[in-house]
Amino acid sequence: MLEKFLEIFATPTVTWQQIVITLTVSGAVGGFGYHLVLHKGALDLPQRTTDTPRKMLCGFLSDVFIGIIAANSINIALSGIIDYSKGSWHDAKLTTTLISLGILAGFSGGPVLQALSKKVLDTLGAKVDELSKDQAELGKGQRVLEQKTDTLLSRATEHIVNDTLQYRRDPSPVDKKLIEVQSADLGAKPEGERKAHDWLVLAYHASEQDRYSDAVSYLLKAIRLGLSREWLWTAYNLLGICYHYEGATGWQANSENAYKSALEYSIFQEQKAVSTVNLGYVYLDTQNYPQAYDTASQALVIPLVEEGRFVQIKYVALLLRAAAAIKLQKYDEASASLKNITSPTTVEYLFRDKSISAEMTHELANLPDLTPEWRAMVTKYL
Repeated sequence: MLEKFLEIFATPTVTWQQIVITLTVSGAVGGFGYHLVLHKGALDLPQRTTDTPRKMLCGFLSDVFIGIIAANSINIALSGIIDYSKGSWHDAKLTTTLISLGILAGFSGGPVLQALSKKVLDTLGAKVDELSKDQAELGKGQRVLEQKTDTLLSRATEHIVNDTLQYRRDPSPVDKKLIEVQSADLGAKPEGERKAHDWLVLAYHASEQDRYSDAVSYLLKAIRLGLSREWLWTAYNLLGICYHYEGATGWQANSENAYKSALEYSIFQEQKAVSTVNLGYVYLDTQNYPQAYDTASQALVIPLVEEGRFVQIKYVALLLRAAAAIKLQKYDEASASLKNITSPTTVEYLFRDKSISAEMTHELANLPDLTPEWRAMVTKYL
């Protein structure tokens, strides 16, 4: 073995075996030196721990091992810079350079590793702090959500507005789930602890389930407990719809009065237009055609933005006026109103849910100058 070792170093040209052995030995020396400096001259010998499970502590061997790795790593990093092929192992300058490089790298390996470890730990610590802050923010947001239902009520109100102008209730699955969850929580509360807004949410949920009698009861409780002007419009407008759909004795007068109260508490033009159109359909269903015609005309002069759901309000009002005009034998005016509804499918639900009766559908289909789009849609409901 010794002969083989000596044979390697007897070769005058520099070989990779010579380089590896030299750097390994010098790196080990450098690592050992770092260990002595770190422990102030004391030698930390390898030992087994007394705890369970027992572990093996490498002592000074760990610094020696790190020194060897560091020395050979430096050689790999500098291999493209230093050309050993032209050197001679008997060249004292080259030999001294390799040994010095190995010792220096071996001695520096421990501090570099510690610095890198500290950097990694600092980075991980910063990430943990960041995650902790995010978790704290989430906890804060959850507490705010639990303490306030105004956000939920605002979203529900937005859909109430949208649904009432469409004369039906069809919220998105996400908002429907929100209402269901909130209603389940409110339903578990004793009645004496429920506030006005709680009853309003429960009423909206009941109307979603076609439980109009319950919705009417909840809305009346909400109104009695006191609501702001904005919420009073919402409550009365929904109350008018529930009376209308419930169809109980006296629904006509109750629905009409509810919509008139909604008009009193309306704040925005959109709210006023929605309640006016809904009131007009009450007149249409009670065969008060002159009043239905006048109410539709009133809704059409309310200034609205000509886009989105505001166009929907206008279309619903135009269909109402067309239906009333037919009963008043104003056929040209009925045709003109329908022609102004450029997208008949936007009001198709009114035929589907029987807001436009079968008799009225037949009369609309008999208009002489009905557009092909209108004729195709109306024919489906004959």
